[in-house]
Order: sequence, then C-alpha cells, then structure tokens
Amino acid sequence: MADGKSGKKGLILGVAAVLAVAVGFYLTQNDEPAQSNNAETSAETSAETSAETSAETSAEVPVTAVETSPQAPVETSNVVSQTTVSTQAIILTGHEQPVIHGAYSRDGTRIVTTSFDKTARIWDAATGDEIAVLAGHDKTVTWAAFSPDGARIATSSDDMTIRMWDAATGAEIYVIDEHEAPVRNVGFSPDGTRLISAAEDVTARIWDAETGENLLVLAGHAATVNRAAFSFDGTYAVTASMDMSGRLWNTQTGEAEAVFGGHGSSVWSASFNTDASRVLTVSDGGPAILWNLETGEAMAALEGHVEAETIREASFSPDGARVATASSDGTSRIFDGHTGAFQVALVGHERMVRSAIFSPDSSTIVTASFDKTVRLWNADSGENITRFEGHTAPVFFARFSPDGSTILSYSLDNTARIWSVGQ
Repeated sequence: MADGKSGKKGLILGVAAVLAVAVGFYLTQNDEPAQSNNAETSAETSAETSAETSAETSAEVPVTAVETSPQAPVETSNVVSQTTVSTQAIILTGHEQPVIHGAYSRDGTRIVTTSFDKTARIWDAATGDEIAVLAGHDKTVTWAAFSPDGARIATSSDDMTIRMWDAATGAEIYVIDEHEAPVRNVGFSPDGTRLISAAEDVTARIWDAETGENLLVLAGHAATVNRAAFSFDGTYAVTASMDMSGRLWNTQTGEAEAVFGGHGSSVWSASFNTDASRVLTVSDGGPAILWNLETGEAMAALEGHVEAETIREASFSPDGARVATASSDGTSRIFDGHTGAFQVALVGHERMVRSAIFSPDSSTIVTASFDKTVRLWNADSGENITRFEGHTAPVFFARFSPDGSTILSYSLDNTARIWSVGQ
C-alpha cells in the first residue's frame, strides 16, 4: 500500500553515498595526490553506479512523486572570530588504506572501523589503543556494527559476505555468504536477535543474529540497495536504493508497506524521525524530501543548496525538531523537521561537506568535509564553534559518541581520529 503506519519508531541511517565514488571525485578535483586509494573498488563502483542510476523503479508498488515549491535561499554570517581551532586528537593508526566507516559501541568505550584494506579494527575509545584486527574478508569491508550489548560485531563486505565476530577477542564466529553481490551495510535489531543487510543483488535481508540463518528476503527494489536499517522497536525496516526510491518494510512478513519516490536519481539514505510521523529521503539528484508517514505524501522538498550540486547526507535531530543536510556545494543547512522550512546555513567549509550529524542533545552539529576538516556548529545560530584540523586528506564522516563528549572522524588519510568536544 502507499501509506505508512503510525507508531513506528525509526533509526537514522549512517551514511549515504558510495565512498569509492567520492574518492574518485576527490582525485579528479584535487591537485594533491591522495595517500592511498583502492583503484579496483573505485572503478567497479563507478561503473555500477553509472549503469544502475538509470534503472527503472519497480512497478509493484506505486511511487508517489513530489512537486517542489521554490524557496529563496537564505545565508547566515558566522562569527569567525569566535571559532576555536583544535589540532589535538587521539589518532587511530593501523589501517593501510582509507577508513570508510566507524561506529561507537553503545556504552561509548570502544570503536570499530572498516577500510579498503579488507579489515575491520576494534579500538579503545579512551586511549586509542588497538584491541583487535578483524581479518577474514577478501575485499573492502563496507560496514561494521556493534551488537546492542557490545559482545559481538557484524561486518559486511564487497566480497559478498557478512561476518560475525567476538568483540572481546576478535575471533570469527560465523560467515553468511547468501548474498549474490557486494553487501553495502549491516546492522543489528534493537534487541540484538536479528541482523539486516543491504546489497547490490537488489535485496535487503533479515538474518538470525545467533545462527546466521536467513529469515526474510526483502525483495522489490529494482537496483542496488544502498542502506537498510531496523526501526527502534524492530518492527519495521527502511531501505534506500539506486532505483530512485526508499521503502518501508514489515520485518515480520517481509512485505513493503510504503514506497518513497519522487527523486530523479539514486536514493542513498532514508530515515525516520523519532516519533515515526515523518521520513526523510536523500538522493544525489535534487533536494532531500520530507514525507508524511501516515499518508505517504511528500510534505516538503528541502530547497536551498546550489541546484547543480549533490546532497550527500541528511539526518533528523534526535528530538526530531530539525533536519541537517550536507552538500557538495560546501555547506550544511538546517531545516524545520516538521515543515521543511529553512532555518540557517552552516557556511565555512571550502569543499564538499560529506556528513552533518546532530549531537545527542540536538544542540550542536558536527560536519565532515573534503577540505580535510571537521567542524562543530551551534544548531540554533549556525555559529562555527570549533574547527578540528589534523586529517591530511578528505574526511568521509564524523559522528558523536553516545554521551556527546567526543567526536569520531574517519578519512582517506588511512586514519580515524577522536576529538574532544570540550577542547
């Protein structure tokens, strides 16, 4: 059916673009040589993206289109004189190629990172000491997630497998090899009993986290599924696909309950706000779109970024009141999370902004950019509070620790870094 269900709680997806393509974009735009790159992965991903972006959307469920109304862009002047520059960070070194994903354990004591170097690594979040190397994948490790209790880690890879690991020892527990193409991401259900994965074989799948047994195949997309995640109560899941749509799934039946269309190209991420009344979809062609989950109708297109540029990421604030976008036009913008009305622009980065994520208390935003910096902003005024400098290549993503006291960033320079918000 075309409408959503009320009462669904959701989860903001991590990241939203193919990082290998982003690496290629950087290499063509920057006159400084990158320290490291996975040429094979970049070439394969670029070719696939070109082929699948034009794929037709599945006709099984009707896709709702959206009409956008013009909205005059409004800029804001940041108080540059009040910006603090911080170069102090705990540097996580050990990966031999770019670090493309990272996550904190729920208690904030450990970090897991993934890389083009075919490994994932576990780190002590307080000291930066390496705890374990998760070796076994044959290609790029695309994603990693801690179980809710922190006892296990699931990883996904371009080698078409998902692997489960003991988070204390780094020992491999089991391997899932049922996907028929590279696996884009993997995540646990809130209770830790199931896994969800998204893959280039045009499916998302749900697995028993204890045994690795396949429970459901979420079939219906017509092209690569870029992201998949459970809702906060585990009853529903959301996917984003290169078929230019996002979908809402019942995780008990495997049925698609809504399709979010209206985009002109690949959808990289889809997310719920916390009270499950709205959904946000992000595409590399046009504005992010805010949807009413109850009706399945588009509420607003988040306008204002330079038209020819791409929105790389968008996310709700934890309190659901606002949305932050990150764009290749070098800015992040904040919108009202209920109406889509523009509020403030975060201006200061000199290159593409790859991510924009709110702090746990929704008061600040951290952005990561291809200008090699991470920045902390006041979410109300748009003031740039801190500029974190130290990465020597583009920064793919930055996120807060669960308590908001530190920021994890990861980069093309083969490192991840931990920054203190108080510095």
